[in-house]
Amino acid sequence: MKRFGLILLGIGCVLVTVLASFSSAMKPILSVNDVGEPYEDEMPETKMSSAFYSQLAMSLNNLYGGYNEEYTKKIEEWKQVNPDVIGYIDIPDFEISYPVLQGEDNKTYLRNNINGEYDVAGAIFLDANYKDIYSPVKLIHGHNMRNGSMFHKLPQMLKWDTLDNAPRIFYTDALGTKEFQIFAIFSVNSEEESIIVSQYSTAEEVKEYKELYVERSWVPASVVPESTELLMLNTCWYGESGHEHFLHCVVVAARVGMAVE
Repeated sequence: MKRFGLILLGIGCVLVTVLASFSSAMKPILSVNDVGEPYEDEMPETKMSSAFYSQLAMSLNNLYGGYNEEYTKKIEEWKQVNPDVIGYIDIPDFEISYPVLQGEDNKTYLRNNINGEYDVAGAIFLDANYKDIYSPVKLIHGHNMRNGSMFHKLPQMLKWDTLDNAPRIFYTDALGTKEFQIFAIFSVNSEEESIIVSQYSTAEEVKEYKELYVERSWVPASVVPESTELLMLNTCWYGESGHEHFLHCVVVAARVGMAVE
C-alpha cells in the first residue's frame, strides 16, 4: 500500500524524523532529536516531460494568479530585512499574519527570527524540501507559542464540531495571492510515524492525499474543495494533558481562489 503524508518537523518541542521522497519507499533522513540537511528531492525521470509540467500548470492554475497589493508590499518590505522571505501568510480570523521565510535547511529559522538573531519563537517558514515554487503541496511550520502568537491558535480547531466555519488562509508568493479553505485537521505522534509528500506529486497523487487527510481528520467538513493545490500548516500541541511533547497539529487546506482585490 502506498503511504502518503507530510514532512514533519519538531515545532515548539523537539526536532523529529524528517522524511522526503518521490517514491513510496521510506527514506529516513533524520533520527529523533537529530538535526540535518533537507532531503534532496530529485524529480523522477518519468516525470520530467513537458506533459507533466503542462498537467501541473493546468491543475494548479498558478500561471493565472493575481497579486494582492497589500501582501506584495509586505513581502517587498520584509525582503529588505531578510532576502530569505519568500511569501506572506495571513489568517485574519486567527490574527495570524507573518512573512514566510525559507532557509537552506530546516534548522535555519527554527530558533532564529527574521533578523537572523536567536529567538525561541523562531520564524514562520516554508519547509526546505519545497524549493520548487510550482509544487502542488507546500508545508509551512510555525511554533505554538504560549503567549498566543505564531500558530498557537491552530490546535483549537481539533476540538471543534465542524470545519465549515474554519478561517480562510491567504498565502502570497511570487506566483500570486491565493486563498485556501481548511478541510482537514488531525494530530500526529512523531514517535510513531513519519509520512511523506513529494514536491513533484501529480494531480492524481494529490487527490489521493486529500482522501487520506479527510479520513484522518478529527473534525469533519461538509465540503472538500476540488483543487489539487494544498497548503499544510504544522505546529506542536501538547495533547489533552498539556504535557505530551511529540504531538503535532496538522492543518490541511485546498486552494479556492485568487484572493485579489
